[in-house]
Amino acid sequence: MKIRSIIALLLVAGLLWACETTDPLIRDAQISAQLMDYESALEYSEQALEADSSNALAHYYRGYALGGIAQETEPPSARRPYYEDMRGAMESARSFGDAMESRPGELDDIDDYIVSLWAYEHNAGAQIITDDSTRQATENPDETAIDHFE
Repeated sequence: MKIRSIIALLLVAGLLWACETTDPLIRDAQISAQLMDYESALEYSEQALEADSSNALAHYYRGYALGGIAQETEPPSARRPYYEDMRGAMESARSFGDAMESRPGELDDIDDYIVSLWAYEHNAGAQIITDDSTRQATENPDETAIDHFE
C-alpha cells in the first residue's frame, strides 16, 4: 500500500512538472546569455517580444544581451546606444515584472547587472588615466577614457 502511494505521488508530481509551461524562446535566450552568445540571446528575446510585448523576461534578456554586446563593442564611443537600449529594456522588464503575480527572480538582478557594467566602464576609463603603460598603449587616451565614463 505504501509503494502505491509513493508511485501515485510521483506520478502527480511528474504530471505537474510536464504541464509546466516555459517559453522555449526565453529558455534559449537564457542559455545563450549564459554562454555569452549575446547576439543569439538578443534574437531569441526579440522573437519572444514579438509574440508578447509584455513579457518581462523577454525584456530582461534583451537588456542583458544588449549589455553584453555593448561591452564587446569597439571603440568604447560606439557603446552608448547599446547601453541606452539596455537601460530601457531593463526598465520595461522591471515595470512588467512588477505587474506580475509571480515575479521572476531574474528581475531582482537588474540593479546588480547595471552596476557591474558601470563598474567595468569606470575601471577601464580609470585605468587609462592612472596607468602610464595603458595610457601610452591607447590611441587618444583622454577621449577613450571619457568614452568609458560616458
